[in-house]
Formats: sequence, C-alpha cells, structure tokens
Amino acid sequence: MTANLYQAFNDVETEHTLVFIAFGREEEGLVGSQRYVESLSPQQRKNIAAMINLDTLGVDGTYSWKNNSTRSLLDFFMAQSKKTGLGLEEIVLWGGDSDSSSFKRIGRPAMTLFGASEPVIWEIIHSDNDTVAYFSLPHYKNSYLLTRAVVEALDRQPPSQSLNY
Repeated sequence: MTANLYQAFNDVETEHTLVFIAFGREEEGLVGSQRYVESLSPQQRKNIAAMINLDTLGVDGTYSWKNNSTRSLLDFFMAQSKKTGLGLEEIVLWGGDSDSSSFKRIGRPAMTLFGASEPVIWEIIHSDNDTVAYFSLPHYKNSYLLTRAVVEALDRQPPSQSLNY
C-alpha cells in the first residue's frame, strides 16, 4: 500500500513534504525504523508531524492499534472515518510491536493501521498461513481510501493545529 499511496500523491502538490518508507527487519526489533529515527537531526525529528504505519492490511477489516498509537492521531483517523464513511475500528492488540513505536519513542505522533482482527492476525502472520488466500480487496480498498483521506486532511492542517503527542 505504501507504493500505491506514493503513486497517488506523486504528482499532487502538497503543503508539506510526504515521506514514504518501507522499513526492514521489524520482526528483529524494529531495526529499520529505529536506525532511521537515529539518523535524524533534532530538527528533522521535530518536523515529523505524524507517522502512519501500515501493517498486515486487507484481510478482514480496517483497524487502528489503540494501545500502541498516539491518541490525537487515532482521533484524527476516526474523524476522517466518520467524515468519509470508511470503516475503522479501534482495537486493543497485545503482543508484537510496530515501526510506529520508534517514532513514539522520539515524541512524534504515530499510529499503526492494520487489517487483520486479533483472532485472525495471530493465525496467519509470519506462518505458513500467511498467503494471498487471506487477501480481501474490499478491505484493502477501505484502508487505502481512508489512509489517503487522512494524509490529504493532515496536509491541509496549518502548523498551529498540529497533532499533540
């Protein structure tokens, strides 16, 4: 989905710089995202308005990871969900970690959007069951359209209305 969103915004003039990154080695301790944030200067860190982590999308819904995300960004996502009519369910998920944590640790608003409910995610993720057979185009489309609406809305926000950590 990161590539799809990049393509959608590639020729669009935005007020802010959008950065699209696919981090590696999350399962080994958030290696890619941690190294990225460590490489940033204090000013570059401060300039990050929000980090939206996309993980395990298009299975059986669109979910936000309530207990591993910044409340203000979750609220922003929920407001866009209501405004657009695109589904989003906030759930508590225990176990694992996410690249959004690397950004939360440096005080930047961050959240994870994912697409597999708790009963399903542990059944498929990183197992022999982790195949395209679980993919749902309607759920993927919902997540894509919602994320795109959120990015567009965040881009329109004046700096004085930035998300608070």
